[in-house]
Amino acid sequence: MKRRSLLIILSCLFSCLAFSQEKEDADSLIRLLSAKKIQLMEIEGDACRKVEGPARFLHNNTYLICDTAFWNVDKDYVDAIGHVQIIQDNTLLTGDRLHYLINQDLAQFRGSLVELKDDKGNALRTEHLDYNTKDSIAYFQNGASMRDSSGNVIESFKGTYESKKELFTFVEEVQMFSDSLFFVSDVIKYRTDIEVAYFSDNTKGWKNQNYFSSDGGWYNRNNETLLFDNGVYGQTKEYELWCDEFFFDRITNHAILRRDVQVRDTVDGAFILGDKLEFLDQPRSVMVTQNPVFVGLMETETDGIDTVFVAADTLHYYSMRMFE
Repeated sequence: MKRRSLLIILSCLFSCLAFSQEKEDADSLIRLLSAKKIQLMEIEGDACRKVEGPARFLHNNTYLICDTAFWNVDKDYVDAIGHVQIIQDNTLLTGDRLHYLINQDLAQFRGSLVELKDDKGNALRTEHLDYNTKDSIAYFQNGASMRDSSGNVIESFKGTYESKKELFTFVEEVQMFSDSLFFVSDVIKYRTDIEVAYFSDNTKGWKNQNYFSSDGGWYNRNNETLLFDNGVYGQTKEYELWCDEFFFDRITNHAILRRDVQVRDTVDGAFILGDKLEFLDQPRSVMVTQNPVFVGLMETETDGIDTVFVAADTLHYYSMRMFE
C-alpha cells in the first residue's frame, strides 16, 4: 500500500513538472493571431515570413501590432514597420519601427517619435526606447520628456519606467516643471499611483524669486506639499535660511523648518535660531518653539551697531509693518 501511494505521488509530481514545462514553453513562443497576407521568403539565407496587416502577434501576454512585419524564424526576431504598437496591461507603446528579439523578450523602438503611455494619462516621448515584455520595464536614453495628466513635465537624458511598480526614474540632467515651480536634480523618481516625485542629491528648486537647494526630498502633487531635507538652503526676497528639513504647504503657505534652523531677515537685519520654526501666513509671522534665540541688530546714536539677544521657550517674530 505504501509503495502504491508513493507511485501515485511521484506520478502526480512528474505530471505537474511536465505541465509546468509545457506552460513555460508555450509562454516563450510568439503567436501570430491575425493578418491579411503571409508570404514565405528568404533574407540572407534565413527563412522569413512577410506578414502584411494589420498584423497582430502575442508574446508574454503582450500584443504586438503593426502594418507590416518580417518574422525571421531562424534567428527568432520580428521587424515591425508602420503604426507599431506594444500593448501590455496598463502600458501602451507606439512608434514607427520596432526590432523585437523574441528570446530576449526585448522590444527595441527606434524612430523620430516613440511614445509610452500608462492608464493614468502619463505620456513619455523619446527616440530611443527598449521595453522588456517579461519584466515590464522600459529603458530610455538620448533624451526623453514625460508629461503627466496635469501637464507637469519631467525631462532627463536617460531613465526607466517600471510598469508593475508604476514608477518612472529619471537620470542625468533631470529637470521638472510644475506650473510656477522648476526643479533640477541628479535623479528624480516619480510614482504615478500617488503622484509623488522624489528628489536625490544636488537638488535645486525655484519659484519666482525664491530659491532652494538640498540633497533630498519630495513633492506631492495630490495635496501640493513639498519637503526638502539634508543640507537645506533657501533664499527669498525677505529671508535667507538654513536647516536640515524644510516642509511647505503651497495651499496654505505654511512652512515648517526643523533642526539647526537659522533664518536671516535680510530687510531688518535680524537672525532667528532654533530647532523648530514655523512660518505663518495669517498673520505674517515666525514662531520658534524649540531652543529659540532672536538676534537683533540695532543702530544707536553713540555706539553705532548694537546686538540684542533674546531667548525664550516660545518666540514670535512679526515681519509685518505696525499699521498692518
